[in-house]
Amino acid sequence: MTAHRGGPQAAMRAANLRRLLACLERGPLSQVELAQAAGLSEATVSNLVRLLLAERRVILARGVRNGRRTKVVRLGGHRSAWVLGLDLGRSSIRVGVMSPTDEVWQIEGPIPPSCPYSDALAVAGRLFERLLVERELTRADLVSAVVSVPGLVRSAQHRAAHGLISQGFHQFAGWGSVPLSHDLSEVLDFPVRVENDANLAALAEHRLGAARGSGDFMYVLAEAGIGGALVLDGRVYRGATGVAGEFGHTLVDPDGVACWCGSHGCLETLVNEEALVARLRAANPAPTDLADVVRGALSGEAAHRAAVHAAGRAIGTVVVGVTTPLDLDLVVVGGRLAGAGNLLLDGVRARLTEFVNVMRPYTIEVARSGLGPDGPLRGALSVARERHVSGALAGPNDLAPTRRR
Repeated sequence: MTAHRGGPQAAMRAANLRRLLACLERGPLSQVELAQAAGLSEATVSNLVRLLLAERRVILARGVRNGRRTKVVRLGGHRSAWVLGLDLGRSSIRVGVMSPTDEVWQIEGPIPPSCPYSDALAVAGRLFERLLVERELTRADLVSAVVSVPGLVRSAQHRAAHGLISQGFHQFAGWGSVPLSHDLSEVLDFPVRVENDANLAALAEHRLGAARGSGDFMYVLAEAGIGGALVLDGRVYRGATGVAGEFGHTLVDPDGVACWCGSHGCLETLVNEEALVARLRAANPAPTDLADVVRGALSGEAAHRAAVHAAGRAIGTVVVGVTTPLDLDLVVVGGRLAGAGNLLLDGVRARLTEFVNVMRPYTIEVARSGLGPDGPLRGALSVARERHVSGALAGPNDLAPTRRR
């Protein structure tokens, strides 16, 4: 006897369809895998897949299982809304995708010091293609993409085209000012929006990491150089030209050495990778890069620990100058130097304690990044998702610029 519409069999079928769709949210599956994942018979899955195909809620695509080509079922239509994120660091490139249910998969590839621009784009392209194959995705599954870069990305009204990196990167890789958004979009054959790495990392910390629940905080990205971001009232403050938060170029020593930005005595001249390695040149063992500095400090090398603590105090000096007039009570420190943990953060705290006064009768909380090196990529994926949902790069609660009054 055939059940009427809305009867027990129809209810069971609807429940089974929901179960299949939930399984497919995690990625494409063969019908055998789908039956196993959903706990249904292969015959039942076959019938349900036919219904879903007729409704265009799923599609059949080519896949590989056990080295053999086969057909897999994947979500179709608006449900197949994956986003792409890339993080172009100074020593590696990360590429990640996020599913419609916010599950993240990522891969990473190294790039050499002073990597030529075209070579870096090629590495990004290869990683992108590899990740598509591994996740059994096509460009048709993607709806938005954002790339994170450690350079100054000015707002469109102050540059000929959005995505033109101005300064920053050329000091480390010799890139100069490049139309990254245009060039990377051509390499990937998919449109990409460019954003500063510290802005994205700060947004990720606000949503997922150490600053979750805090609407106002300062973020410091301690890498080969010093970057940063301000989150005010729950959104990244971008300033008049889009480059607010570059705390590395705050004056700390008027008689200090020249900085690549054209000034003298910037925080970055004291705390960048080159300066820390140079300070420890006489140490045994002498570090060759920032990772060596951090490893030495964590292993108990006195000179390395002293250098990291001094770096923390220098950062703390700038933190005081920013947080006091803005009345902030939280600073999050990320980047590779933050891998030293409290050896760095205690230096920041020590400097802040010296400035407890009537204006600031309490010390500011200093927290280590909760996302570690994944911060910029997670921020890129988050903004890519927001861009798809809102139809623009920034909604009212994320990277929207604050206008001058």
